[in-house]
Amino acid sequence: MKLCIIGFIETDYETNWRLFKALDAVGIQYKIHPMPVSISAASFRKAYNFLKENRDNCDIIWISSFSHRIFFYLYLARFMVWFFQAPQIVYESIISIYGTRVFDRKLVRVLGPRALYYYVLDYVACRLSYRIIIDTNAHAYFFKKTLQIRPSKIRRVFAGANKEFFYTRETTEKKRREELIVGFHGKLIPGMMVTEYIMEAVKILRNESVKFMIYGKGSLFKTYEKIIKEENLTNIVLAGQIPYESVAETISKSDVLLGAFVTTPKALRVIPIKIFEGLAVARPIIIGDPKAARELLDDRIHCLYAKIADSVDLAEKIMLLKNNHDLRASITRNGYDLYSSVLSHEKIGRQFKEIFEELLIK
Repeated sequence: MKLCIIGFIETDYETNWRLFKALDAVGIQYKIHPMPVSISAASFRKAYNFLKENRDNCDIIWISSFSHRIFFYLYLARFMVWFFQAPQIVYESIISIYGTRVFDRKLVRVLGPRALYYYVLDYVACRLSYRIIIDTNAHAYFFKKTLQIRPSKIRRVFAGANKEFFYTRETTEKKRREELIVGFHGKLIPGMMVTEYIMEAVKILRNESVKFMIYGKGSLFKTYEKIIKEENLTNIVLAGQIPYESVAETISKSDVLLGAFVTTPKALRVIPIKIFEGLAVARPIIIGDPKAARELLDDRIHCLYAKIADSVDLAEKIMLLKNNHDLRASITRNGYDLYSSVLSHEKIGRQFKEIFEELLIK
């Protein structure tokens, strides 16, 4: 079985790592042709030539996520190469550009022309695909309801983590004093991970033996530096941005990891990559309580849920894990066991293989 992977591809993007590693794990061969996010005559010609060169060496065409604007042109290039005997298309749609721009970021009016444009981009991409890869059932429901996509087209595949970097390391708890290290990595921008509530939890726990390590940059970084200085918060370190290759080793030094506590519609439909990464390095995770996460993670078994946008509850959950070592150890063990049994590259690769074989049989 051989794939042609084409579209807007960032080779260091987390979900692309997931795909490549999963395909490698089950022995599926693939060739990659990255494209810019917008089409030009030159990029169309290169895409056409790539498909033409692999005309007799391609069973499935995988169009990567974030390829909304170029999807139709890729479909056209596919038709020009194979006419009516073309390989079927699998589309990795980890986001809806319509949902993101209109409902999450509120960049355009719901009934405006730009909203219609984004809707058409999503609709055409999903309509021309034979299978659509979605990361959660909650996200799949949005696509079915909003874009009127047939349920039979959609397949859920959880994201997983890149095991080249994210694997278990020797615990640091043996070296720890009474202090609990709470780690977070992500973008420090308004609304993205709602880190504002983490900062409020820092204030609440300023007199406890809890230290927050925050890794990441963004527009709120300077704001947080100012708050830390003005309020003399000694229980938090803003460590700045760290390279992707160093994230796993860095967060493994924490006793507890914080996930996302977002409130946007899209965020409530997905499970952030950082959750899978935390499971992979065997660390207990406190996350917000979106419906999507409940598809995989049980409270107090695989993770600890905190109320979304509630810094007081977040602080209470941190102290619960600090004071209840047995619960912390149980969540750590169960979370890693879940990752190993369901989310490994091999498991995800088999899911992809089943999807591809299903198309080839038809």
